[in-house]
Amino acid sequence: MTATAWSILPPIITIVLALWTKEVYMSLIIGIFSGAMLFAGGNFLQATLTMFQVMADKVGSNVNILVFLVILGILVAAITRSGATKAYGDWAVRTIQGRRSALAITALLGIVIFIDDYFNCLTVGTVMRPVTDKFKIARTKLAYIIDATAAPICIIAPVSSWAAAVGSSLPADCFLAPPFQIIQMAIYLQSKILDGYIIYNYNRDMTKADIVSEIARSTGIDKNTVLTSVESFMEEVKKSLAAGENVYLRGFGSFIVKRRAQKTARNISQNTTMIIPEHDIPSFKPARIFMNQVANK
Repeated sequence: MTATAWSILPPIITIVLALWTKEVYMSLIIGIFSGAMLFAGGNFLQATLTMFQVMADKVGSNVNILVFLVILGILVAAITRSGATKAYGDWAVRTIQGRRSALAITALLGIVIFIDDYFNCLTVGTVMRPVTDKFKIARTKLAYIIDATAAPICIIAPVSSWAAAVGSSLPADCFLAPPFQIIQMAIYLQSKILDGYIIYNYNRDMTKADIVSEIARSTGIDKNTVLTSVESFMEEVKKSLAAGENVYLRGFGSFIVKRRAQKTARNISQNTTMIIPEHDIPSFKPARIFMNQVANK
């Protein structure tokens, strides 16, 4: 039975159940048991014994790792239940301002919690997810930062689970001479600095300095001249809107003045009501070609 096409059934069952139920562990156990049933020719008792025998043989010396992971999970759950995670998340949401700060704090936590990569992932992911969600940072980027600062930092830390595990597995005569160790470490640290630069600048917002640099690069005009032109344009737009005059730029959009009517608002901190008088606000309405270009990027 194991040499037939039926052998692909257990992984199919595992994948389908995992996608359907979102319960990975239970799906894996059911997939293993279905494979044992095929191996035992449909004998339920023999399949059960086979499953536990295979699991015991495969776990073997890795049982310490499994126990360690269970303890880490219990520790993280205890921290979460105690309210410490929520308290830190609330503090971070109030304190951290901007996407860059959120990314930098996430990377810093990943570096500080170097004792174990599994504990790093569980802890940093749990406490920083509310913060990165607030600033609409993609979960994939959060996962990348956590992954880039978990095992890579743990393995170069002198005191960590990785240092103990790797050190115990290496023979005494396998280490390179000190000069070569220094070169290896320098190359590795340079690659990590580059990773941090990529993380920090990936998908960041464009500033006035970026616009000036890009125009100067593409046109060959001196940066100071470009900067003067850009700032003059911005100043003229502000003057026109302040005077109540709209600015229309064909193919780009319109800077217009909108009138907000008087309304009653509530001051939550003082638990009072207040009147916001009628006032003008500047607004930008992009041209249709502009909107289409953004929509079809």
